[in-house]
Amino acid sequence: MAGAEAALENLVAEVIVDAERRGDVAVKWESDVGIRLPERLGFSRMRSPYRSAAGTEGVTGYIRWLRADAHDEPPYYSQTSSFTCGAVAAILALEIRGSGGFAADDSNRDSEIDFWRRASNYPSCEPIGLAVALRESLVDAAGTSPVEVFLDTGEAVLLESYPDGFDRRFREELQAHSLRKALTSDIGVRRERVSIDEIAARVGAGELALLLIDLEPMMGFAVPHWVLAHAAADGVVYIDDPWISSTWGESWVDSHELPIAVDDLDRMIAWGDTGYRGVVFLRR
Repeated sequence: MAGAEAALENLVAEVIVDAERRGDVAVKWESDVGIRLPERLGFSRMRSPYRSAAGTEGVTGYIRWLRADAHDEPPYYSQTSSFTCGAVAAILALEIRGSGGFAADDSNRDSEIDFWRRASNYPSCEPIGLAVALRESLVDAAGTSPVEVFLDTGEAVLLESYPDGFDRRFREELQAHSLRKALTSDIGVRRERVSIDEIAARVGAGELALLLIDLEPMMGFAVPHWVLAHAAADGVVYIDDPWISSTWGESWVDSHELPIAVDDLDRMIAWGDTGYRGVVFLRR
C-alpha cells in the first residue's frame, strides 16, 4: 500500500511539473472517495456543489493553484436542462453578489426553471432579456444601476434556427418587449462591441459577467451557451460553466473554477454569422 501511494505521489509530481512547464494555472484532482493525499500534496478541497445535474454528486474535487491569483471560490450548480444555462449563470451571479441564489433544499430546480421562464426567448436566453430578468431579481439594488448589457447588433439574436414565419416573429416580439423594458429601467444598454480587455479588467476589478459564448473552440461543435466570469488576473479569466456532460465522463470538477486565457476567451465570445457579442455585467 505504501509503495502504491509513493508511486501515486511521484506521478502527481510529474503531472504538476508538466503543467508548470506548459504555463497552466491549476491542476485539479477528482475522487469518488474521501482521501487525505491530495491535501498533503498541496491541493485544496473545493466547496461541494449544489445537488443538481448528473455529475454533481458522489465526487470530491481538489485544486492546486500554480500561480497566486487570489479570489473567492464561487458556488457551483449544474443546469438540469439543456436550455437553462443563462438562468443558472444569472442565479449564481446573484448568489455571489449576496442578492439571492440557490438554496440548501429541493427548491433549486424550481428556481432555475422560474428564472428561465422570465428570461427566455424560447428556448434560449438572449442578452437583453437576460439582463432584464437579472435586474428584476435585484430587489435590494434600487437606484444603483447594477446591470449593464452589451450587444453589438440592433437585430434580433439567437434566431438562426428560425429563418421566417411565426416561430421567428413571436421571438422577435419577445426581444422587442425586453428591449422596451430595459430602456425604461436603469439597465445600461450598450450597442458597441465590448473588448476582451474591458471584460477582463472589469471582472478583475470585482464585477461579474455573463458571457454568451460559442462552444466550438472548447467542445468542437457550435452551440450558443452562457457562462459566468467571476474573477480575472494576468491574462486569465476564471469562469464557471453550468454545463456538465456526465455521459462523456465529466463532473462538476471539470466545469468549476475554469481558467481561460483571454485570447482564447476572445474567440469564444461571439455567435452567429456576424459573430455578435453579448455580455451582461453585474456590479457587486
